[in-house]
This record gives sequence, C-alpha cells and structure tokens, in this order.
Amino acid sequence: MARILALDFGERRIGLATSDAAENLATPRRTLRRSSDGAVIEEIGRFVREEEIQLLVVGIPRSPEGVESPIASRIRSFAAKLAAATGLEVLFHEETLTSDEAQRRLPPGSPREAVDRTAAAVLLEDFLSSAGAGALSARGRKGALSARGRKGALSAPQEEALSAPGRKTTR
Repeated sequence: MARILALDFGERRIGLATSDAAENLATPRRTLRRSSDGAVIEEIGRFVREEEIQLLVVGIPRSPEGVESPIASRIRSFAAKLAAATGLEVLFHEETLTSDEAQRRLPPGSPREAVDRTAAAVLLEDFLSSAGAGALSARGRKGALSARGRKGALSAPQEEALSAPGRKTTR
C-alpha cells in the first residue's frame, strides 16, 4: 500500500491532504501559498520526502456537463512539472464540487486555507473510494496515464473517457 498526497490546485493556494499507509483515511494537512510553480513545487517536494509519499493525485475540475474546466490544461502543466521534480507518478481525479463539500464540513466563516486543504481531503476520499482498497498498489491501473514526459499526452479515446460524466481517474 502507498501513502498518497492529494492536491487541490489553485493559482493562489494549493491544498494538501494525505492518506494513511493503508489507503483508508484522508487527512487535510496544509495549504501552500503559490507565488510561482518552482517555489511551490520545491515546497511540495520537501513535504513528499518528509512524509514518504509514493503517489500524487491532482484534481481536475469539470463542468456539470462533464467538460473539463478551462483551468485543466494549467493544472496538467503544473502536474507534469511536479512529476518531473519529484519522480513520482501523478494521477488525475475529477474534483468537481470538492470545495463546496469542504465548506459544508467546516464551521461557517472558516478561512479559505482550511477550505483548500479540506477540499484536497474530499478529493482524496473520493479517489480512495473509487479506486477500491489496495487497488492503488497494483500495477497497470485501468485507464490511467502518467503525467511524466510523453506519457502525459492523451489519446483520443482517453480524452473521451475524461470528458464523460462521472468521476474518472487517469494517470
């Protein structure tokens, strides 16, 4: 089983949540201020080493119609840089409405930083439940693409799978 780090990406802040080694629990951890990709990737890299993270999950928002949000290409670009810097596999998982769910879980008036890290935990909870117990440790995850190098490019059928309604996970 693997320790997993989920990221709720935003241009100003990035929420972080981690799983336990058994891949059962998702815990909101930190919210990082993003001044530049390089600086925040360095900070995430330190966190990954300290926490012995083995897999990264990055949220991709979609519209109610199942179409990826305009920020999705920006998120994919960031994830590719993060994968290159950490040497870890990055999986993308639909994150639609995670911030709304995070706000429901928190007391009214909670700071935005708390919402961001809680949204990352909501993303990770959904990822863990959709992957099934222990499925992340198995090789050859169905329908997954890596964010590393050329493998980050999606084929037409994979693009279709991502744009279909319902939560999807891809590498």
